[in-house]
Amino acid sequence: MPPGFSLISQKGEDLGEKLSNVSNGLFAQGAEKVVMLDSDTPNLPTDLIREALSGLDEVDVVLGPCEDGGYYLIGMRSWVQELFRGIPWSTADVAKMTVKKAHALSLRVLLLERWYDVDTIIDLKRLKRDLGQPAENYFFCENTYRAISSLHI
Repeated sequence: MPPGFSLISQKGEDLGEKLSNVSNGLFAQGAEKVVMLDSDTPNLPTDLIREALSGLDEVDVVLGPCEDGGYYLIGMRSWVQELFRGIPWSTADVAKMTVKKAHALSLRVLLLERWYDVDTIIDLKRLKRDLGQPAENYFFCENTYRAISSLHI
């Protein structure tokens, strides 16, 4: 893990409750900003993470939408429990409904560039192709690339 980053165990019944609990815990520990990433965008450009962190100097919520309608990143300057309630998790409407909820709560939102997550074999093939290119602006996942390559897809 890079310095200043940590992995935190998720607790809750659904993804919304898990995200809410993690962010609440981090803010309770004194965090000024919280940025949470998904686990299925291993080659996310590092510039998007930097943009999220700096964006939180100006807005309340940063959201990184996925091409499939979910999101790969959510960042906040304070805990807003309601932001995670009533969202249709694991649907193509997650990002859209989260933005709608944020606006209804009078929160300022920054949308990052769309990126893809890996949910299907087509996504996995895309990741393999992308990881086969020189890593300039994203985390190079050498072990992930080796594992995908061993599948002969």
